[in-house]
Amino acid sequence: MTASAKSRQDKIPYLERLIGMYPDSRFAPEAHLGIIQVLLHSTVGRADDALAKTRIFAHRHPTHPLVVEAWYWVALHWKDDAEKGPEIGAEWKAWLDETRGRDDLDDANFKAFLWLHSAYAADGVGDKSAAIELLDQASEWDVPDKNVQLRIAFRAGSYRAAQGKPQQARVAFEKALQLATDGAKGVSSQAIKDALAGLGSDGE
Repeated sequence: MTASAKSRQDKIPYLERLIGMYPDSRFAPEAHLGIIQVLLHSTVGRADDALAKTRIFAHRHPTHPLVVEAWYWVALHWKDDAEKGPEIGAEWKAWLDETRGRDDLDDANFKAFLWLHSAYAADGVGDKSAAIELLDQASEWDVPDKNVQLRIAFRAGSYRAAQGKPQQARVAFEKALQLATDGAKGVSSQAIKDALAGLGSDGE
């Protein structure tokens, strides 16, 4: 084990003690995610352990946005693995689908964030139409978090561009650009401008 890997792994016992001492505190979800990120790091290479920890995290804090983030990073890690990638991608999508069906999703920001990641998962299994439908639903809500709004708009534009619908993509990208101009974070203004420039003719 390299010194870098050992340094990272040495953080895990501290984070586990923090979770054990304060399981219901606001620090516990951050500690869970911290452990998962360490295990996924290329110098540590304990992705199977990260998956197991993500399942535990999701069970303990099913409506926390950091759980959504954890599942995303785990699924992304295995995305190109021909053997395990589809299986883990399906589990990720199933968790998202189940969580969207909960009756206690009272936080508009979390709900929109969940729908955004559900769109990522739908796209991951090749269903862009379902991904766009999820984004369209979320875009109709009053979501206070402008950063989430920006990411929803940009992703909707990207998916519509991929479907060969430049006019609809342009509308979404222009909304994203306005949000970025107004200070929202998550996608750079230059990236949005590049996406707009790549649309070419608006004829559909």
